[in-house]
Amino acid sequence: MLNERVTGRVVLNVYDYSGVNCCLDPLGLGLYHSGEEEEGLCAIVPLSVSMPIRRQLDMGPISMPRAEFTRVLREMGKEFPVRDYNLFNNNCNHFCRSFVKRLTSREVPGYLTRATELCGCLNWCLPANLTNGQWALEQQLKDRRDYQEFTDEA
Repeated sequence: MLNERVTGRVVLNVYDYSGVNCCLDPLGLGLYHSGEEEEGLCAIVPLSVSMPIRRQLDMGPISMPRAEFTRVLREMGKEFPVRDYNLFNNNCNHFCRSFVKRLTSREVPGYLTRATELCGCLNWCLPANLTNGQWALEQQLKDRRDYQEFTDEA
């Protein structure tokens, strides 16, 4: 266990967040959700399995001690806390970009964050609850409670 290593391929799963991607993707833009897998271990759990997967990108090999992998994951959690989530400038794709870089020294394709970063100028005119991660987390927890109450009544 002391010398256990995480080895394999880093795969970046890119999901269509919106149907508008059929028009935007050929232009190098799009609204995406992303998640990564390392050797079958899903390090970043996708938001929703109901999103259609657009593509899977092989980002290269990984071979590092499990303790180092765990350390990187913990650091990422500190650098990307939910309270700092921002729809345009600090989302799942930004997390994946940083995580892939740390694991493989490779860059993710620019199209992954291009559209949201271009739209970042809208931050000033949108309600905070549309861009704020704490609100999103609270809403998700509320939805889960509502669903649980609904299923308990049935």
